[in-house]
Amino acid sequence: MMKICQPNDPFRILPSCWILALLLGGILLPFAGCRNQSSASSQEEESHEHFPVHWPKTIFAASERMSELSKSVEATSSNPEITVEREFIDLIRWLPELAADSELSEKDFNRIDAWSTKTVLLLEEQVTNGKKLKDLVELDGLISNVEMLADVCRLELDRTRSPE
Repeated sequence: MMKICQPNDPFRILPSCWILALLLGGILLPFAGCRNQSSASSQEEESHEHFPVHWPKTIFAASERMSELSKSVEATSSNPEITVEREFIDLIRWLPELAADSELSEKDFNRIDAWSTKTVLLLEEQVTNGKKLKDLVELDGLISNVEMLADVCRLELDRTRSPE
């Protein structure tokens, strides 16, 4: 009769042990990596594609929404889970990423990036101190920068729509 692996002899591996190990490995190996691939990849895609409700699709949409918010005293957030002040700050915070996804010139991108970085810090501080949107839009230079962004976006749209 053939001997199966004997625990008393750790240095001697019998041929039957190799056969048993290969059989078990051959049976279990296919299951080791087995999982629902479509579920895993869809979860990964969802985590990459998850954006807040108020995330604008383009810098142009962000600019338009910022203009709306800055002109309306009674504005409400497009996302019921956050305040209108938070939406306004988020829009400004996301401008560099949205600008990078557009065809804006490097000069325009740099202007938007610098303004966004500086302004978000200031607005965060103001909101922490209890300021509301109507107070935020009265801060020195904010409206002019929202208008500058609208102008940059308008020029970029005109440039991309005009035949070359």
